[in-house]
Amino acid sequence: MKKWISLLLAVLTASALATAAFASSMGGVVKPNENGDNTVTFGNDNVTYAKLSFKADSDAEKFYVELSTDWDDCAYGADFYDLDAYLYAFTVNPSIPATSAPTLLLYNRFVDEDGELTVKPDDVTIYQVKKTGLTDVTSSFTATETGDGDPVFAIRTRAPGTYVISAQKVENTSGALSPRRVTDADRAEEKRDAASKPASDVSGAAPGTKAVLPSFAK
Repeated sequence: MKKWISLLLAVLTASALATAAFASSMGGVVKPNENGDNTVTFGNDNVTYAKLSFKADSDAEKFYVELSTDWDDCAYGADFYDLDAYLYAFTVNPSIPATSAPTLLLYNRFVDEDGELTVKPDDVTIYQVKKTGLTDVTSSFTATETGDGDPVFAIRTRAPGTYVISAQKVENTSGALSPRRVTDADRAEEKRDAASKPASDVSGAAPGTKAVLPSFAK
């Protein structure tokens, strides 16, 4: 754990050095800096929602990555209707060309106007939305801060998915989640699976969508 935290802090404090930075707004096509460090920042209106940092391999190709914070993109959004929660729904297509698992930072949005936390990180529950339901993945994340002092939840993953950071736990008194709604992302994933690569090719890709090439990736 100490080794992972030390590595994480090194990424946070040194990411600006020799790093290809992509201000992607909320998504777009990224052409990584081959054999170099890359950081993709997701945000709008001067608000940063997430960052993805990785070292690209020697033959890194373009890939599409997008972040949605719209609850319409969450199949189990109804389960968080009365809760204080934030959605981070990532789409990656086909995969991130990284030499090792990228570091994904989800910015803690339980912060007031003075920059003070309104919910303690230890009181937060992080769920991952999967086809089978909601999975508590809080223990997979590390609560830390960026070099600028911004509170974040960090995880190393090759396949960023759909996460919900909630101030309260989902109550499941009936023993079953709300009926799952089929989303466009599900349909895209089914099409991708139908034409999937051989099992020996580990891509870990998330649901794909048509890529729109932004100016920074042309």
